Amino acid sequence: MLTLEIPAIEALSYRQKLLSNPETMAYNRGYKLDDPFYNSKTGCIFFPPERWPAWYARWVGQEPERFYAYLMWKERPIGEISLHRVEEAGVYEMGIVIDIRRRGKGYSREGMGLLLEQAFDKMSATKVRNSFEPSRRAALRIHREFGFEVIGKKDGIWTLELTRETYYARRAAKAE
Repeated sequence: MLTLEIPAIEALSYRQKLLSNPETMAYNRGYKLDDPFYNSKTGCIFFPPERWPAWYARWVGQEPERFYAYLMWKERPIGEISLHRVEEAGVYEMGIVIDIRRRGKGYSREGMGLLLEQAFDKMSATKVRNSFEPSRRAALRIHREFGFEVIGKKDGIWTLELTRETYYARRAAKAE
């Protein structure tokens, strides 16, 4: 069973390791990110300790604007989740990254459940969105299992959205 844990700043060494692994970050290759620390060839993001304090201040303890946590399995991090509010009231963009060595074991599904609980139950989100290529079949399958619908397609990237109403209706139906 996975849990969420807000990391201490010193524990960001795990995030540094996660973001620097080309296999873990392969999904991120080729994007046009406006980040001087991003390597479009590997998908990795350079995250040295000197960047940690500013990043931590922006992401940790900033609810309801932003939320960040490690996905923990048996007291060890296996990935991360994040939410950040976009300009539209109550709408959040999400992120979930699972260490390459932990993929294919159901952790993404369980992590998605924890992320959505955080968004809808604790941050009062009205909608949660994510954007990625439809070729990421596992990601697409998990999003659809939770009720996400495709709301846009542009330049080979699909934007998927889950509304608060759909989330709670599906959760109630599963409880019956």
